[in-house]
Amino acid sequence: MSESPSEMDLELYRLVENSPRGSCRMFTADKSGVQDYIQQHFKNHDDIKNKIRNAINSNCFIELISLRLQIIDYWLRIFLENITPEIKRDREFGRLIKQAKNAGLPQQIYKKLEDFNNTRIAAIHGFAIGTTSYEQIQRAAESSKSLLIETITYIANNSGEIVYSRDHLHANPGAMVMEVAGFCRNLAENCEY
Repeated sequence: MSESPSEMDLELYRLVENSPRGSCRMFTADKSGVQDYIQQHFKNHDDIKNKIRNAINSNCFIELISLRLQIIDYWLRIFLENITPEIKRDREFGRLIKQAKNAGLPQQIYKKLEDFNNTRIAAIHGFAIGTTSYEQIQRAAESSKSLLIETITYIANNSGEIVYSRDHLHANPGAMVMEVAGFCRNLAENCEY
């Protein structure tokens, strides 16, 4: 005997089946690393917004860069898993963005991510010795929000599986289903990262 769908499941079914065809996507996350730590992933995902807000309010720009990098890293993992599930993902961020570029991430986003990563490395390894200034780190941290939005928006619109029926949905720890246009609009207008 199978279990009845939960109210949350029914809400998801309604979203998928009542949205215009092609507007909802499901993103798998088997290789993202969250499936073994799903409860902590959800807790951290909620908490990271507070950590980012605290970093901004405290002028802790190296912390802000690090937190936003983790969000971008997570979405690049989602992109690679949904575009090229057969490849072994690199863990180091510089190599990860190269893999994403090779999988189809546009050159303009790749170049911005590469510049962001170089600034991050200079901030973490060069501030104390003088190869960068805190003002440069602050500018990079402040501009990282628009890069995060641009990266996530591209990934949400260009990867994942289009779903339009509950029959297309399958349980997968860490997987997510979204109505992409609404998600991207909310991200652009209300980004808490």
